[in-house]
Amino acid sequence: MSKTINLLLIGTAGNGKSATGNSILGQEKFATSADFTDAEKFVKKGSSVFEGSTINVVDVPGIDTDNKNEDVFKKFQTLVKKAFDICQDGFSAFILVLKYGNRFTRQEHETLKLIRSTFGDDVIKNQVICVLTHGDMFKADMEQDGDEVEFEVWSKKQEGAIQKLFQECNYRCILFDNKSKDKSTTYEQLRKLIALTCETLTYTDDLYHSSESGRSDLLEEIKAPEQNRQIMAIIDTFRSEMKQIEQECENDSSHQIELLKNLLARVKDYENCLDVPKALATKSLNPRSMLAVLVSELKSRTKLLELDRNSAPEPTKDDKEKITENSSFKRHENKRVPIRPTPKKDPDTAEPKVSDTAERQCINLLLLGTTGNGISSVGNAILGKPRFPVSSNSKSSAAEVALDSRDFDICTVRVIDVPGIDTDNSSVDDFNQFQRYVDEAFRKCKDGFNAVVLVLKYGNRFSGQDSHTVKLVTGTLGNSVLQKNIICVFSYGDMYQEDEIITFKDWCYRQVGGLRDVFKKCQYRCVLFNNKTKDENKVIEQFENLFSLTKQTQKYSNRDYKAANRERKGFENNFFTKDRIQESLESFLQIMIEYEEILNQSQEVDSQIALLKRKLQTLKSHERKISGYGEQCQQVLLPLVRQLTETIQRTIEEIDSERPTVFIRNSGNRRTNDSNVSRYSTTRDTRALIGEHPNESHRQKSTTCCSSCVIL
Repeated sequence: MSKTINLLLIGTAGNGKSATGNSILGQEKFATSADFTDAEKFVKKGSSVFEGSTINVVDVPGIDTDNKNEDVFKKFQTLVKKAFDICQDGFSAFILVLKYGNRFTRQEHETLKLIRSTFGDDVIKNQVICVLTHGDMFKADMEQDGDEVEFEVWSKKQEGAIQKLFQECNYRCILFDNKSKDKSTTYEQLRKLIALTCETLTYTDDLYHSSESGRSDLLEEIKAPEQNRQIMAIIDTFRSEMKQIEQECENDSSHQIELLKNLLARVKDYENCLDVPKALATKSLNPRSMLAVLVSELKSRTKLLELDRNSAPEPTKDDKEKITENSSFKRHENKRVPIRPTPKKDPDTAEPKVSDTAERQCINLLLLGTTGNGISSVGNAILGKPRFPVSSNSKSSAAEVALDSRDFDICTVRVIDVPGIDTDNSSVDDFNQFQRYVDEAFRKCKDGFNAVVLVLKYGNRFSGQDSHTVKLVTGTLGNSVLQKNIICVFSYGDMYQEDEIITFKDWCYRQVGGLRDVFKKCQYRCVLFNNKTKDENKVIEQFENLFSLTKQTQKYSNRDYKAANRERKGFENNFFTKDRIQESLESFLQIMIEYEEILNQSQEVDSQIALLKRKLQTLKSHERKISGYGEQCQQVLLPLVRQLTETIQRTIEEIDSERPTVFIRNSGNRRTNDSNVSRYSTTRDTRALIGEHPNESHRQKSTTCCSSCVIL
């Protein structure tokens, strides 16, 4: 008897979801793209028959977690509802498409979070099957490592977040090679997938509606940063308008009244923004709360909210000027350097050459990039030997800066491999760690670098992580490093289809968005690297392409790095100032809410004071942290944290001064002398303020109802 199997394809954008759908259907039903742009914008359905069963595949556009906001959330919910309209019987399984060879990044974490919130906490356990695309890369990696490990064994050896995911879905994992033309391979992987659907539970429209609470919770979580961004927008407005006030008032005092009115309107906007957390609090906040303190501080210290970028370097010149400036390099663009590895000869019989006796040219390459882009693999491909450790699992392999070299017939190439930049947890510590790596690279290679090689991954979309990496590289090495020193090397060149009509160079010119901006600034110095090819001619060709591009770059010296110190300071202030202020404001607002809740709770005064003192400790910790920030952050945040500290301290003193006088008897002695009586500093319950005993059973009794206390 034939049956119908409905599959819903979900996953992060760029993981090969549509290609997987086409493999399942055995036909090109869904559009795919090699560009770093979205291939699909709408929900689409395709059907086929496999061994008598009808297979319906619904492809939902990839989840874009780089821009986490309310619009993205609502768009995904709309797409899911459309999927249920198309397939009203529900889905036999959710196919979560992952990409073999990629690290399990923040994007994947956010995707899982969105999936759980949308479909329910048990969706991974009951409905999800993990399909890892790029199965051809898995086979190549195993062959390269000389380890014929089965995929099932490999999946159980994984660690960290991806291991937890595999365990949660009970290892319903399968490897897909969407490029394979072998019918037996495509048949076998589809057969395994259909078999796994027997282990999942059908997800119906009713289950979707029952998960509404999870969607509501996530929406509220997404809204909170949006609301804080409103606050930051107002702060930016303060900055610009205060500048305008200073400039205008210097020239014409008649503008003062109008400009100050506008500024007061901005203060009112800020007050409205601060009202937002009130709706989220369990109790409405009254004027006693710290919200009033914040607004008061903003009114009295508006000049401190000028997040001026004076310490930042001037913006780079227009790309056209840079292209003109570097036009002399363009004549070398089509001149490849003939380069060959130095053949191994018997040192006793080899005749010396001029190049052996003369000083050899040395080309130094600094390899940088996002974790997981194949930095070490590119280094090994250049060296022609596996000198830098690589890993086929989801963790970074490099832990320190490493250097190795290779002799060619006309030069020696030295490769400095820097650990990948992990942008999932971007912080000042990560920024400082990257600087330490660069410092170490210069200690290993004091001559500087002929080129800075930025390793990108072909087949991946240019994500927020890659954009962050570019900002970190330019912020550390200087804004001009893209124009003068960087070569973009794309790893995973084996994924590039050689039979495509366009060349790789044409492909580069077709890119859009952030990737195009990078290409324009580096004058399209791009090369494709296939780290796995065994074809010696192709190996030599990509070497020649890379080394030809080093003729177009300027040498990056230690002097250049030191000269970029001012830019690094500006980058640190600019890049982290908003994040730091936003994070601190969120913490302050949370402290205010908790402060108000403490005051409104009916509890012992001792407990109130203890809780308030904890808040003081938290604020002291914030103050120490802020003291390590840049000057701009300190100017804005230190007055606020100190005002909050003073207010809570005054509150503690007020509570302490309003308590009734309480004495403690020495219960260990039958006789009570004055020397055995000490003043008790706090009451045990706020009810003592209205004559109630702390102990419920002793209410309405004599003030000397027990041996432990006397209330006067």
